[in-house]
Amino acid sequence: MQQMIDDLKSIPGVIGAFGYRAKQGILCNNLPSLFKAERLTEIAKNLSKIATAGRLNFPDLTEVLINFEESVVLCRPLGVNDCLITVCDPSINMNLLALSLNLALEDYNPAAAAAPPVAPAAPRVDPAQLRKSGPLARPLQSMAQMLAKVMGPMAGIVFDDALVAWAAGQVPSLSSLPALLDSLCREIGDPEKAERFRQLVHSQLAVNGN
Repeated sequence: MQQMIDDLKSIPGVIGAFGYRAKQGILCNNLPSLFKAERLTEIAKNLSKIATAGRLNFPDLTEVLINFEESVVLCRPLGVNDCLITVCDPSINMNLLALSLNLALEDYNPAAAAAPPVAPAAPRVDPAQLRKSGPLARPLQSMAQMLAKVMGPMAGIVFDDALVAWAAGQVPSLSSLPALLDSLCREIGDPEKAERFRQLVHSQLAVNGN
């Protein structure tokens, strides 16, 4: 992927690009140093979630384009976990950029950029099943509803991602709900909204680790 983003940077109007993988972060980056890694990671996570949400309604969606006054940001998902994000001048020739991206991606192999093999992950938890039945159904449904009040339309995706990660790291139970709450607060990103969400959960469910 490094060669790909270096080739893209040679296109007139392209400021730079970077690759991102869910759960792993920034894979490669050739943007100027004023673009900090922490900020790029935050941008990539948000764009990835927008693209995922978009494909739920538009299965043929191939990219997300956001226009700012001083730049244009193009996010192109690469398979399930990867995405390529390109930052450009507003005057960029989008047809040339799209053609260059398509040509570059013809030779892209996600497996070649994958991390070294790791131990098999725990079986993926079905969020819908956990929320549908059992002793966790009511509290999980309530937490999802309260997260939607704080985050809006993206809450469902964020909640399910956090739910799967939480259940993979421990046995899902009422006593371990505080760990899920902490994870969701981190995903919210905004301290004030996170604190509001935490208070809502405490008041409704009395999540206190006991």
